[in-house]
Amino acid sequence: MTKTKKSERKTGRVIDPDATFLGNHPRYSIMILFFLYAFFIITPSLLYRSFANLSFILTHMYLFHIINFFSVAILWAIIVPLVLGLPNKRDFIDYAKSIRIAKIKPVLRSIGLGIITAIITLTFMLLANYLATLINGQVGYEPAFLVDPFTINIYTSLMPGIWEEVAFRGVMLVLILKVQKKHLSIIGNGLLFGVFHSVNILAGFLNAIFFGVEYNRENFIPTLFQIVYTSMLGIFLAYMFVKTKMLLPCIIMHYLIDGLSTLVTLNTEPLTWSFLCFMTFVGIGFLPMIINILIVRGFSFWFPEPDDEIIPFFDTFLVREQRLKQYKKDIRSA
Repeated sequence: MTKTKKSERKTGRVIDPDATFLGNHPRYSIMILFFLYAFFIITPSLLYRSFANLSFILTHMYLFHIINFFSVAILWAIIVPLVLGLPNKRDFIDYAKSIRIAKIKPVLRSIGLGIITAIITLTFMLLANYLATLINGQVGYEPAFLVDPFTINIYTSLMPGIWEEVAFRGVMLVLILKVQKKHLSIIGNGLLFGVFHSVNILAGFLNAIFFGVEYNRENFIPTLFQIVYTSMLGIFLAYMFVKTKMLLPCIIMHYLIDGLSTLVTLNTEPLTWSFLCFMTFVGIGFLPMIINILIVRGFSFWFPEPDDEIIPFFDTFLVREQRLKQYKKDIRSA
């Protein structure tokens, strides 16, 4: 490791003459982006509720989601690249390349990874729900939502599916990678992603303050569990982004999980401890994270690309296998 790289990791500052000030100070940038994202999510909701009554909101929910989608789009498609100049400089083409949204080839591999990992996660979510229903004395597949909420999820999932991935994997992870090792960047990005979901608690408090809506304290514990299992989901998504150098698989997986989650949410009380524990370790958390990492590693091993990343700590076994093959090849050629 060069002295410059060691200095960058120690100080959290990058020396790049072509980058903006924020691009050269990833730690400050991430803090600013973190709070800006929360602001652009919460503020439209508060403004919308200020100018519309509850009955109008409930009958025109699509308007809220459209406003929310485009307000966040303004942040990540205009303000971040063209005003803040992140993750590198004020240039949209450079932005698209830096966050790896411009790279979609090989198309089948990127789409396939997104779909396969989403199916695996949804299967584990169904299993977690089913185990929770068994403990609660219920048996059988009875989705809590199927028709209307499923249809709504098709478009409501666009915002988190696209913009959360652009934000956390495309921009923030790229910034973290400037000053940290790959495996630390992956873990740190996942934790950031999980902590960001505490915005649900903040939104509840703000609704109570501004609109007199009673804050449901029962939602506090589930949100803490959500932070844990979304952190593990975030770790995997960060791993897939670094491993494939593509954002598209992350977007596809995230969108499908959010969009199809109602099909695997069974008709049971979702706030029970059994449900929360199963979701954390079986549903979205630990087990699917491990299996999906193995899937991505398998894809990279059997369908390698020239720029595939080898990530220490995560890919120790794969590295060992490759070295062993090279060693045997060298012996045969000697």
